[in-house]
Amino acid sequence: MPVFLFITAALQLTDNQVLALVAPRLNAAFWPGSGIDASWLLTAYPIGAAIGPLSLTRFAPSFHGRRAVVAALAVLAATQLVFALQPTIELAFALRALAGAASGVLSYSLLIEAVNCGDRAVTAMTSGFLL
Repeated sequence: MPVFLFITAALQLTDNQVLALVAPRLNAAFWPGSGIDASWLLTAYPIGAAIGPLSLTRFAPSFHGRRAVVAALAVLAATQLVFALQPTIELAFALRALAGAASGVLSYSLLIEAVNCGDRAVTAMTSGFLL
């Protein structure tokens, strides 16, 4: 379990960091003339990341961490797939917010699972995120 937590936490953070590097070229490549700066996609992610865990704790009182991890990973994969199909800029914002929400739920779920597994698992997850 600690290895899974480490890898998942590292991959989760990578998603938003890579977008920051390519945002300046996204407008020219995918949304020329949209009048919207693609770097705003970076703000949709943390908004979703804040709303995701809050919604989960509010609307899912019987929480199952491992199911939430799998569901969040599936949502992240789905948003990346749709994003790869070159959506409109408006849909791209919604996808980034959804990816952020899934990432927030993933962080919340991983932490709960790590705490349940013990100190080594918490250390592995935190190390993966910091990597």
